[in-house]
Amino acid sequence: MTNPAQYERPTVISTSTDPEAAAALAASILSDDKQEDEEGVPTVAVPFIQPPPESVFELPGGGIIDADGTRHSEIEVRELTGADEEALSKAEINKTMDRYMNEIVKRGLVRVGEHEAPINPTLLGELLVGDREMVLLAIRRATYGDSMELTMICPACASAVDANYDLANEIPIRKLEDPMQRRIEVKLRDGRTAIARLPTAADQDALLRLTGKTLPEANSVLLSRCLITIDGMPANSLAAVQNLGIIDRRTILDEMTDIQPGPKYGEVMVECPGCGRESPSVITLMNLFRG
Repeated sequence: MTNPAQYERPTVISTSTDPEAAAALAASILSDDKQEDEEGVPTVAVPFIQPPPESVFELPGGGIIDADGTRHSEIEVRELTGADEEALSKAEINKTMDRYMNEIVKRGLVRVGEHEAPINPTLLGELLVGDREMVLLAIRRATYGDSMELTMICPACASAVDANYDLANEIPIRKLEDPMQRRIEVKLRDGRTAIARLPTAADQDALLRLTGKTLPEANSVLLSRCLITIDGMPANSLAAVQNLGIIDRRTILDEMTDIQPGPKYGEVMVECPGCGRESPSVITLMNLFRG
């Protein structure tokens, strides 16, 4: 059995019982970091305290637009807590990406303009895909800070590459040229004109909930939701988009992707120190919240 006597009890110095010893101890502690300025005046080095993370951001796609045309594009977010982490772990277990993203937004979003939390899910569904991704990035930065480390495998030499991303300065944020204009006009091969709207968070959620669908089938669902007219005739149906030529379908989808605002993680390139090959970042919405 261990003998307690072999351990020394710590010495306690009290200002009430021995003020001189207490003062001497304080002076000795301070003297470790004590310096003098140019005039010989003693100074004490004060440790740097990290400033609080940013909590207010601007949405690049215009945010929520009310029926009267009022635009709400400034968001405020907060740091996620342990209770939030528990709720997110349950959402992740269910393997539904739409639920996972919406849980993060519901818990970390304080307001969108004058719309304060809890915000109507229908309104949040009207956010452009890129605006919701900006909300998620803002919550991530408020929770974990601006630095993010990931390991990726170089596709050229199969080396493991450790990459450190500065989420505040290295991630390109594409802004919508006119936040009030969310429709696009696309010329089809036969000369007709297609009018479509940019996909929203609700459209993205509908795709994420699809099961057993191929990529072309998922594209048909998205086009049927976002395509409005072709030469003035209604075209928001599965039959209409299935009758479109493959090239016309791809042209409309590519235009939607090119104009969509928000963080563009794929435009961040990482150089492999082994072979020098540059590859797109491997940042995804799932690993964004790995810490």
